[in-house]
Amino acid sequence: MHGGEEQVGFHAQHLRNVVRDFRKDNLGVNDAQAGLYLLHRLEEDSGGIFFIQTIIDEEGSLKFLLWVDPRSLLAHKNFGDVVSFDIIYRTNRYAMPFVPFTGVNHHYQLVLFGFALMRDKLKTTFEWVFGTWLEAVEVKAPLAIITDQDQAMAGAIQSQLPNTTHLLCL
Repeated sequence: MHGGEEQVGFHAQHLRNVVRDFRKDNLGVNDAQAGLYLLHRLEEDSGGIFFIQTIIDEEGSLKFLLWVDPRSLLAHKNFGDVVSFDIIYRTNRYAMPFVPFTGVNHHYQLVLFGFALMRDKLKTTFEWVFGTWLEAVEVKAPLAIITDQDQAMAGAIQSQLPNTTHLLCL
């Protein structure tokens, strides 16, 4: 109507920001609360198969979040012999490291075994993330874990699975 979308004066991101701010100001819901609400609804709807675990700090902020959906759990049971445990470091809006647990299926396609968000890269954080993921996948330890050369991550893996898993640091 006004000569194209470049003439409108705002973009889709502006609209999303307005909706987010409205929800936060008027409904008391921020992104983390909305995301956690969605994950907990998925957990309820799955009959307990969807796994979610969080730690909230003393200020009420999200410190750690790990989730494994039913499809990821099934993929891990079938193809979890070798797992990549690595970080996509601070590429999201909140600058929280994102940890996808990944592997490869029998068609050499990437499969996802779980996901985590964390606030820092300390050994204790990696121990929580890796230990909680093992709990989610019912402690089916992989035969090999591929990760980067982060010493805190390697130490956390070795403390959780001493002498049972080959650790490949690339």
